Amino acid sequence: MVTTTQVKLELEQELRLRSRGSMPMPVLDALLDQLHPAVEAVAGYGPRGLKPAAAPWPEPALAFEATWPDTRTLTVALRQCPRQGSQAQVTLYQSGKLAMALGCQPEQLASTVTLCLSRQ
Repeated sequence: MVTTTQVKLELEQELRLRSRGSMPMPVLDALLDQLHPAVEAVAGYGPRGLKPAAAPWPEPALAFEATWPDTRTLTVALRQCPRQGSQAQVTLYQSGKLAMALGCQPEQLASTVTLCLSRQ
């Protein structure tokens, strides 16, 4: 059985590899620390998989995608110091159609993930 800790570590390694050279290490470390509660919240809903995803912004950012067998896909994205808009975004798709999109602050990521997934 795969534990939440294993899932979190594997995703962190993949995000680090994918982000190598695209942002300073202190920024990467800070974004990863802020993403951890969201990864734990998603893992509690038993996704089929977690993988890095493309962030929807040009500035330094990290994102991951979770999928479920019932065609749900959740993308969680976090960026450093936005010029406008929210610093974090959670997007839920059901059968390829947008079901919910919410912007939030990093400290609200886990509760925003829970809100999105508990309504589906």
